[in-house]
Amino acid sequence: MPKGAKKRAGLFGAGPIVPLPQKVTSRKHARRLTTQYHDITRRMAAATSEEARAACRVDLEAMGGVKAYQAASALNTALNPTSRWVMRALRQSSRASPPPMRVLEIGAVNTQLLDAEGLSVRAIDLHSLEPRIETCDFLSLAHGGTVDPATGRVQLYDAVVCSMVLNCVPNERKRSDMLVGIRSQLRRGGRAFVTIPRTCLTHSFTLSEPIFVDALASVGLRCLDEATAAKPPESAKIAYFECEATMPCAEAALRCQRSRFEARKAHPCRRRHADGRAQAQICRRVL
Repeated sequence: MPKGAKKRAGLFGAGPIVPLPQKVTSRKHARRLTTQYHDITRRMAAATSEEARAACRVDLEAMGGVKAYQAASALNTALNPTSRWVMRALRQSSRASPPPMRVLEIGAVNTQLLDAEGLSVRAIDLHSLEPRIETCDFLSLAHGGTVDPATGRVQLYDAVVCSMVLNCVPNERKRSDMLVGIRSQLRRGGRAFVTIPRTCLTHSFTLSEPIFVDALASVGLRCLDEATAAKPPESAKIAYFECEATMPCAEAALRCQRSRFEARKAHPCRRRHADGRAQAQICRRVL
């Protein structure tokens, strides 16, 4: 075999070459990539066998992996006005805290808030591609803010931004832990800015906007009314919540639990299962 042919055989014999991910240049392409990524990670979290998880990893690699998802998220956030909404709201509330306001941005994929004047921002993300964004898991942060190494004093944040991150957490308990963690990083009266896809509120049979508002209030994040909050951007796809850090509300927690329980009980799948169990009990009695 010719020398060049051996090299080619060795190259292709080593396994399939994964093509470089295409540059994300359109919002349609970015939305498709983010949808694929969330679908794959959701299936991977629910997988019960190593074969299923391996298939998910293959699908994830085929769509470009985390880097493609990050590029798509960066384009989406650059085109939506979330950062401008946050900065406008912080300017309105800046009288309560002298500048620079301390801000924690969770799941940061761009530097819009880092570049804003009058803000001292700590931006974190699980898979950071930007040198100024710290690679960090928010759920690993200690509750109660950060400790100033010079004085040893604990410093809480004036604001926490969690934009399109909560919906990426596949585990319900971890989503609850994230809300508790957001409140634990805020001073009393601080602001939390939370955005999630509206489909999370409209396509879930156990979650609606009133239930989510109660879930926020139950951990001490009271949603501001229209007269107090900065006007959010108009969007049919994204739900915006500006919250004030207060004491946890036991009544809201009870309403949230009761509403979710009633929604689960009324769901058709649960009714079919209940009817099936009742029919099985009747059959056992007859037999």
